[in-house]
Order: sequence, then C-alpha cells, then structure tokens
Amino acid sequence: MVVYPNPTSGLFSIQIKRPKSAKATVYIFNLNGAVLQKRNIVFSEEVQNFEFNITGATSGIYLIKVDCLDGVTQNLILQN
Repeated sequence: MVVYPNPTSGLFSIQIKRPKSAKATVYIFNLNGAVLQKRNIVFSEEVQNFEFNITGATSGIYLIKVDCLDGVTQNLILQN
C-alpha cells in the first residue's frame, strides 16, 4: 500500500496492488483509536487508487488500516 501525498493537507490517495480480486474495508483511525472513516472497497487484479478526504480532521498522525480476508495492511499519514 502506498499513501500519497504524505504529509497531506486533507486529500490523499491510497494505491493498492493485489494479486487477485477481493473485498476489503479501509479504516482511518486517530491515535486515540476513534474511527474517522470506514469504507468498503472491492479490489480487482490490478493497481488501484482510492481517494480519501480528512480535511476537517485536526493536524496529527492517523492510522490507515486495510482489512481483507487474507490479511491486514497498515500505514500512517500525517495531516498538516
């Protein structure tokens, strides 16, 4: 998973490459564990970009978690 731009002013993309089609859930958490966003997505067998907007969130570090049947991927993003 690639997250860009990082740091962000609120708008950012997650780029994911999967070897097979799958369903997943993307969560964005603050460092207190509160869920800011939750989105169900469907991967195809290619590189895909998913756009997110956390413009209203306070400046800080946020955890991005992609949860699918074959595992969990996590990354951090810095909101300016």
